Amino acid sequence: MGAIDKEEIVAEALTAIEKGSSEREALKQMSDKYNITNIKIRGTIHSIVFEIIRRLNVIDMLIEKTLEKGPLNKLYPMLRNLLRVGVYNLKFTNNPPLKITKLTVQKTKELFGESISRFANAVLRKVEKMELSELNTNITENELLSIQYFHPSWFIEYLIKLIGRPEAIEFLKKSLEPDSTYIRINTIKIDVPTAKEKLTQENFVFQVDTKLPDVIKITSWKYPIVHSFLFKEGFIYIQDRASALVSHVLNPQMGEIVFDFCAAPGGKTMHIGQLLQNSGKVLATDRSHRRLLELTRKLSRYNLQNIVVINTIGENISEFIRLRPDKILIDPPCSGTGTFVSRPYSKWKFRLKNLKILTQIQWNLLESAAKLIKKSGEIVYSTCSITLEENEQMIKKFLEIHPDFSLIPAEPFIGSPGFLGLSETQRLWPHLHDSQGFFISKLKRN
Repeated sequence: MGAIDKEEIVAEALTAIEKGSSEREALKQMSDKYNITNIKIRGTIHSIVFEIIRRLNVIDMLIEKTLEKGPLNKLYPMLRNLLRVGVYNLKFTNNPPLKITKLTVQKTKELFGESISRFANAVLRKVEKMELSELNTNITENELLSIQYFHPSWFIEYLIKLIGRPEAIEFLKKSLEPDSTYIRINTIKIDVPTAKEKLTQENFVFQVDTKLPDVIKITSWKYPIVHSFLFKEGFIYIQDRASALVSHVLNPQMGEIVFDFCAAPGGKTMHIGQLLQNSGKVLATDRSHRRLLELTRKLSRYNLQNIVVINTIGENISEFIRLRPDKILIDPPCSGTGTFVSRPYSKWKFRLKNLKILTQIQWNLLESAAKLIKKSGEIVYSTCSITLEENEQMIKKFLEIHPDFSLIPAEPFIGSPGFLGLSETQRLWPHLHDSQGFFISKLKRN
């Protein structure tokens, strides 16, 4: 597969993401469509797609400065994304400029004809002569941080108000680094010492998490962990440290009945089933039929036999389920503002005005859980968001309206205390805890 083919596949993947596919889904579509089996080629395409999306604001600003007729979003999607690939290679790699421009223009000609290829050539030639510093004139401090750290200005403004400028800059610096790779040992199928032994045999270098006994950080590898024997056989599951913490905070005990609202794609659901050691029952609900199918396909591979999957919305479950659970996990749809590193397209897609819709869904899920949970039962509410509206403000409102519930410590505690005086809750931050940004709280019915 030649270099230009990679560029075209990357542009096609970017177009699929713009149309609604997740980064992971788009890359899988490309691998299947073009039968890409070579690990290195797949890794290269994956890396280029993510690096372009991370820098999308700056790449688009450079292209916009060259356009005389109409904005960038008016171009054909595939043309727009071919230009983005070209500009990324020009400004953020060491590839020869002339070669990049020539290859991109040639591909544009094949797809769109001579006239459009001349347009692409003009854009790339102009970008070639630009310096990134040209974008820094006549802008605010927050806009400058937006360019330096590739985040939307609204997010930087929100972050600074929340944790202060120095801390916000540390957060943004961390966002330029690749995500750490954490795995959870599936103790249903293998014990931790044996898993460690097999990781060593496969030449993985790792660190065992001191607070989470079934979590391991992979620090060095010869090939990606998804190609390991352990992953293929369901002995391990790739999961962020903060995400794995949530199920430990829930702390399901042998024989308990647990409901998991918004369960798909199922990492936490399967972890709960694992902690129950296949005893009790986990009722996993989600509104997405497609994502629940993905979860269902994983269950036999991970040898989980205590999980029942129902395609419904958690807000309505109290209307047809009479069972009273011991514990409920609510991991609701959220802004994802704590996961912008691993899901970079979401930072360009999300708008603060969308919070109103999300917080209503989150509130409805909490209300549904309050109706269902048995006396002395516990609810864990967690998000991968940094906003106050989705987290501390939500819990404060819930406690005011439901005096029969109290906040209890979200233990094990490996993060920082929550805001607004809710010290029983915890927040995890990428720059402080080597994890995605998370909020975790635990409520008990008195």
